[in-house]
Amino acid sequence: MIELLFGLGISSSVGIFLGNTFVGVLVATLVGFPVAALFTVRYGQRVGIDCSDWGYMTDGRTISLGFLGGALTVLIVYGIGFVNASLGGTETSVAAFGFLLSDLEAGLWVAVLFALAHGLVAPVTEELAWRGIVQSALVRAEGLTTGIVITAVLFTAKHALLDVSLARVPTILVLALVLGIVRHRWGTTASTVVHMVVNLTSVGLLAIYVLG
Repeated sequence: MIELLFGLGISSSVGIFLGNTFVGVLVATLVGFPVAALFTVRYGQRVGIDCSDWGYMTDGRTISLGFLGGALTVLIVYGIGFVNASLGGTETSVAAFGFLLSDLEAGLWVAVLFALAHGLVAPVTEELAWRGIVQSALVRAEGLTTGIVITAVLFTAKHALLDVSLARVPTILVLALVLGIVRHRWGTTASTVVHMVVNLTSVGLLAIYVLG
């Protein structure tokens, strides 16, 4: 809800001011996602989930597993995305990415802002909120499988609402399930690295496609 409110408020205001809707969305991400994560941390504390439960481990093995998992997840997610686009046709692809292609043409600075917001800030804050806190609370209350699945469904629903699109639901749901499993098996640091690899790959591919 907090992300949605920031998305509607900040993105529309900044987008109108700069004449670039996508930049408005990115600024809303840079501001709204950390605020949403902070509220989630406060919620976690109220239900007994503190920093020792978040699952962060920063040893080299965990980070390496995150990068390896990220590379494999990119193949899985883009494979599903390709099948989805093939079945849905051009309209599905445009619905998933077309809204930002023209805005990226504004210049390299938009791509850099995209990488910062989507490739760094979003994965770090979302993994803290969703896998570190929400999944931890749900797994404790409902059990491992149910906790991971409910977290993945809620995460996917949030993206569908925020993006105002159902086109990416299959890929987001699979990504969310993978992130949930990785978080359980290797911790939130590993799931954050996986998330960053997937998002930065999408940023890089879109930037290359638009900017050449």
